[in-house]
Amino acid sequence: MRCFILLALVGAACASAPARVVGGSAVDIGDFPFMASLQIRLFNEVFMARGGATLLTENTLLTAAHLLSGPAENFRVRVGSSRANAGGDVVAAASYTLHPEAGSPRLDNDVAVLKLARFVTFGPNVSPAAIPGSEYPLADGLDVAVLGWGSLGYNGEYPEQLQLGRVRVVNQALCRQRYLELKQQPNNANYPEVSDNMVCHGLVDEGGVEACQGDAGGPLVYADYVVVGVKSWSEGCASAVYPGVSARVSKYSQWILDTNNSQ
Repeated sequence: MRCFILLALVGAACASAPARVVGGSAVDIGDFPFMASLQIRLFNEVFMARGGATLLTENTLLTAAHLLSGPAENFRVRVGSSRANAGGDVVAAASYTLHPEAGSPRLDNDVAVLKLARFVTFGPNVSPAAIPGSEYPLADGLDVAVLGWGSLGYNGEYPEQLQLGRVRVVNQALCRQRYLELKQQPNNANYPEVSDNMVCHGLVDEGGVEACQGDAGGPLVYADYVVVGVKSWSEGCASAVYPGVSARVSKYSQWILDTNNSQ
């Protein structure tokens, strides 16, 4: 039995399984109303997309720690819109909390909670995601999905419409071994290693579908509503050899709850 946590209710429940991102397809925000675009200030009131984030409550979101630095006032989010730069509700950030053990170059514990300056209004296009409990299983080959407004290819164009890519959970030992082999190549000594705090995903030995530049911080989703990962890093985009890597949310369920309750 899989258990998840709805932070908007700060409770627990159990769910049964149902069923551009490179190689993805356009989707509507109403199908993934927890998805948000994280934006960073360039100067004055000019902002640009920084990555993705997941709505947890009326005023908190989950994202990747490596995306956040400097004053919180330099960040804002757009919720409730399928478009990266139009529509929905744009809300300034008030503060953020990085996981206490987050840091480069390993990119371990790459999670953060962002607090907004005001509450958003829940509706058909704006509602919170569920996150998994600490014992939530992710079997090899499990169907999951990546979401975002990131590049459609390595150094490629950025879409205006939200993109979805269907991928699968990749065996952890295989993923770890492939990245260790990459790390052992010349000039790669500082490359991240795959830890138990991470989950790997993609179409191993196939490629063609995965998150890419600009998708970091966005969710890895199971059953289209349980956020099991926070997109963190990868070698290239949609590689057949090197899977995408996300922070494994079940490892941080209690920290996320505690951080939300202390905001």
